[in-house]
Amino acid sequence: MVKQLFLWILVFFVYQTQAQTSRNWTSFYQTVDVTTETERAFILKGYIKVITGDTTAGAGLWARVDTHNDERGFFENMEDRRVKDAIWKEYTIEGTINKNSKALVVGGIVEFDGGFYFDKLSLAIENDEGKMESVPLGIQVLT
Repeated sequence: MVKQLFLWILVFFVYQTQAQTSRNWTSFYQTVDVTTETERAFILKGYIKVITGDTTAGAGLWARVDTHNDERGFFENMEDRRVKDAIWKEYTIEGTINKNSKALVVGGIVEFDGGFYFDKLSLAIENDEGKMESVPLGIQVLT
């Protein structure tokens, strides 16, 4: 009886989730807490390839800086340069973090149907000496 009830709950949840999903994109991300007294540069890099027959499909990296007072910080999602190539290429987003920043959110985004592949994602943030310092990412991506 308990197994049957669990199965019905699971079926209901899956049905509700599918019924409410209506967007043509999805993303993955990681949030990195950032605080600084001076403006600092950051660089997000990653390799991407897309295998699809859908001409509207594409992928990209994305980065957003969240601020302490919820003002819009830096934002880039490669919307104007979506990846559509079926061969591995490295892509980069460069941005800035200022003293009002509280978090840097980085990840990948995909649109429509296809096989989307991400590899070797890396993040570096400028340190006090003005040198780019690697920040470990916990994003797990299967290639």
